[in-house]
Amino acid sequence: TYYALKKYIKGEEFGSNDVKSIYIDQSLGKVFVGTHAGGLSVIDKKTGHVQHCDNHTKNDVRNIYAIEKADENHLWIGTLKGLKRYDIRTKSFEDATDIYSNPISDVSIRSIITDSKGRLWVGGEDGVILIRVTDNGDCNITRMEALDNVFVQSIYESSTNRIWIASRQGLFCVNENDWSLTRYSC
Repeated sequence: TYYALKKYIKGEEFGSNDVKSIYIDQSLGKVFVGTHAGGLSVIDKKTGHVQHCDNHTKNDVRNIYAIEKADENHLWIGTLKGLKRYDIRTKSFEDATDIYSNPISDVSIRSIITDSKGRLWVGGEDGVILIRVTDNGDCNITRMEALDNVFVQSIYESSTNRIWIASRQGLFCVNENDWSLTRYSC
């Protein structure tokens, strides 16, 4: 079934119809929509108004494949050119290299989740990166070497707090006791 979204929204159009990710912020009443080649758009759920957050000076935020809440005022944005942070108040993007001393740039990101322990899992064309921010603001980045060169499509945390990783090479479940992986495939 195909629905013409233009019938239901007011204001600007999306930057692209190739929608790759959505994040719904119930507290703000906003739907954040990430697109390929069109950047970020925001729908106000109450009014239906769409605002396209076009940032012509930053081509690296035109391809948004993942969106995750960072904190009350920020979203993590996964792009084909690395991890960015979007400031909801100022409507501006910041590169992760400007936030943390350990950069995550030039990594093609397809999935981002924050797990129940507050860790950020970032998946993409080159596997999985786990980001832990310490109480003093330092950033510890760990690459899951067992998943190097695995094209990760999606990361999910189950109700039992197990991390599942969907990829082009099958489904993986992470055993956090020893960081081993169980692979499920055809």
